[in-house]
Amino acid sequence: ERRPVTPEVASSSLVGPAISFLQPLTKIRILLLNLDSGIYFGRNKSFWHLQEYGWVGRAVWRKREEIMAIDIIINGGIVIFFACFMELVAWLTHRYVMHGFLWVLHEDHHRPRGHGFQKNDLFAIFFSGIAILLFLLGDITSVFYFTSMAIGVTLYGIGYVLFHDIMFHRRIKGIRLKANTPYLKRIVNAHRFHHQNSTKSEGQAFGFLYAPAKYKVD
Repeated sequence: ERRPVTPEVASSSLVGPAISFLQPLTKIRILLLNLDSGIYFGRNKSFWHLQEYGWVGRAVWRKREEIMAIDIIINGGIVIFFACFMELVAWLTHRYVMHGFLWVLHEDHHRPRGHGFQKNDLFAIFFSGIAILLFLLGDITSVFYFTSMAIGVTLYGIGYVLFHDIMFHRRIKGIRLKANTPYLKRIVNAHRFHHQNSTKSEGQAFGFLYAPAKYKVD
């Protein structure tokens, strides 16, 4: 676990004599180093620890709500972006990898034998591994942006399982979800077209949680 950067440690890295009018900048530098390491706002929000940095620390403490609000907005935006971005990643993977050089893994999904494990499930395991790796990076580095990315990828994965594996293919016995909204009906119709008209090298409707308007069900 990383320790806070102390004034002594920070001063040792500064070149030249300590000049009084540079001290506030030194304090800002120390504070930013600690904030970046996730100590003050990640693990320790103690007002008394910020006090040792004088007016800089007190100013940050007074503005903590604004700082935390901005941080929430940024991380929330990252979650939403990656949840949406994963649909593009899924489309490209489905179109050029699953129906391309890794058709050998995807073929049993188009020609299933029962409701058991399919080689196609390896793709889901792969993307789950990416989410787990991002969670680990967020924990190890104390950079919450990685965690936000992981949350976005995970949210997309949950949506994929609910729609694709449970609602459409009904792979989990005892759980049934109905397409009872225009949006759900449209993506179900698109995926139905995909399974009816797709081969290894040709097909349509490669998306999962988004479908063009032409698949709208009246």
